[in-house]
Order: sequence, then structure tokens, then C-alpha cells
Amino acid sequence: MFRLIPLAFVLLYSTGAALSQYSLSVAEYATEIVPGQTTYRIYVDVINTDDFVSSVYGNDEAPLHFSTVDGFYNDPLGASFASGIIAGFIPFFPTMAADSWLTIGIESQNQGDEVAINAVEDPLQPFVGTFQSGSPIDGADFSIDTQAGGVWYVLNNTPNGLPDENLQVLVMQFSTTGGFDGLFNFQVFVNGVGSTD
Repeated sequence: MFRLIPLAFVLLYSTGAALSQYSLSVAEYATEIVPGQTTYRIYVDVINTDDFVSSVYGNDEAPLHFSTVDGFYNDPLGASFASGIIAGFIPFFPTMAADSWLTIGIESQNQGDEVAINAVEDPLQPFVGTFQSGSPIDGADFSIDTQAGGVWYVLNNTPNGLPDENLQVLVMQFSTTGGFDGLFNFQVFVNGVGSTD
């Protein structure tokens, strides 16, 4: 059962539309997949069925940050991106369902016309490794606020970035034992149009 959680994630970039028409939701996805942890999902809420969420990004002019009180869970069989999650393994390794990952619109390996999630990061400010079990920055807070910045994205005209029946696009899952905070930036192509007004 989903439970919406208020959160201070609110910076959004949208080409050609008023910012107030778009929002961000954090929903409780599951509890106790890993003992003591709650799994949350972050969604971009759009207003049109053909709006397209292409990326989540940060740089020195539009910083992005994410922090938790006690870090976040990365399963040893998980992946940094949802496109690396093999859903068929979850019944045999249930804690995979609590893995933390980045995404645009998908929750496991891409199928059909869906595409894998891509990322670009500043080597001085890596963030992908925070979602990799066993990495030196596994589960750590991260910021993307350098001039080079960073982004996770999909290209326009792929089904990943289109909203579900609730007009939402999934962009991240994380599991944690405590509180969390963040500031995210999103690029939304209104009605799927990739040009800027």
C-alpha cells in the first residue's frame, strides 16, 4: 500500500510550463523487506498524459542533494539503476526488492521499447556509486552542485519517461531506517515536445 510522505524535494525545471503545475511525491513502498528499514519511491507528478520526464540533474546553478540520517540500503545483488534489477530473481532473493536505485520510469530491466537509464557524473563528485553495494560511497549522502554537474536520464520518445495511470514517473527508490531530505531538479518536456520556449 502506498502512503504519501511530505518532503522538501521541490526544485523542478519544466520547459514551457508554470512550475506550480508539476510536483514531486514520495510514497512509502514497503516496510521490513530488510528488518528495520522502510522502502520509499520518489515520483515526478505531471499534468498531461504525454508529458515526458527526461532527466534528474544538478549543477552549480541548480544544486541537487540527497541525505539520510543513517544511510540507505544497497542489496549485494542489486544495481545502481533500476534497469539493472532482474525482477525474476526477487522471489529467490527477497531483499533485492528493497535495493536503492536511480531510474526514469522503470522498476526493473527495460523491456520492449524501454531503454536502460544513463548517467553522466563529475569525477570530482560521483553519485552513481552511492547506489552500489560495497562501493567506497555505498549508501552515502550525495550532492551534485559543481559546474560540470551530473544527470541520470533517458532520451525523448522512449516509453520510460511517460507517466503511469496516476500521471507519475518513478525516478528513485531507496530504503532507510531513519529520516531523509533532498532537493532534486527535473527536466520535463511538456506534451513530449523537446524544444524550449
